[in-house]
Amino acid sequence: MTSTTTDPKQYFNTQLIDYNSKLKILKKRSRLISTIRITIFLLTVIGIYISVANGYSLPAILFSGGFIVFILLIKVHSNIDKKIKWAKAIIEINKNEEKLLAGNTIGFDAGKEYLNSNHPYCLDLDIFGDRSLFQLINRTVTPNGKRLLANRLNNLILDINELKNRQTAINELKAKANWRQNFQTTGKLTNEKANDQNELLNWALSSETKFNTIFYKIMLFVNPILGFSVITLIYLNILTISSFFLFLLLPLILVGGKMGLLNKVHVQLSKKSELLLKYSKLFKLIS
Repeated sequence: MTSTTTDPKQYFNTQLIDYNSKLKILKKRSRLISTIRITIFLLTVIGIYISVANGYSLPAILFSGGFIVFILLIKVHSNIDKKIKWAKAIIEINKNEEKLLAGNTIGFDAGKEYLNSNHPYCLDLDIFGDRSLFQLINRTVTPNGKRLLANRLNNLILDINELKNRQTAINELKAKANWRQNFQTTGKLTNEKANDQNELLNWALSSETKFNTIFYKIMLFVNPILGFSVITLIYLNILTISSFFLFLLLPLILVGGKMGLLNKVHVQLSKKSELLLKYSKLFKLIS
């Protein structure tokens, strides 16, 4: 998607009007889905209770289908929430653009960590700091992108061909305002800390074997075989149903002492998956 508008102020204003309108509609849909979801859940529970209380098995089964509808509505509501977050991010981007267009740089990253008193031109030309060039042009959405921009500003391009390629890229992107904002939004929706990429790489290269032991490898085969055996013996009336509940204690015993570690790994994987998903979307936009 491209935009060829020559009036930035008009473009930002149009985006704000458009996405504020979309946001209002999405919020109404979100409230409606929430109301329907709660209503269906209550009707399902009440319907099952009345059916079971009066001995009607078929209506109880039919009412149980309400839980499926309830779960589907949760997914629909989740998708609407994602669209709401997207619309809010676009609105924030365009509000910021209007501020910068008016010369208001208050609250924007000044890149002061890149200030170098020994640099030949950095201080004289206000490259970094309050009301600096960095504040006006920084649209990066990753820590490495921010560092790369700072490096570009701190180091002159001496290669003519590289300079021409950069100008060509800028010339192409200037006509793609929607693409640029989509890229920004994709990056902003997932918070990323400065050391997240290094942690991800270190994790990928690590060889932790907390669960990769002979004992757990054996239990991967023993547990399902044991479970199948218990179910078979219950079917043959050799064991009682209570035996199956005793069998269920085995997985709890195996992982019970590792729950803290499992929760920690789950949190780490969740963060890493969000970061990987973010970069996959950014690479897709670039390609």
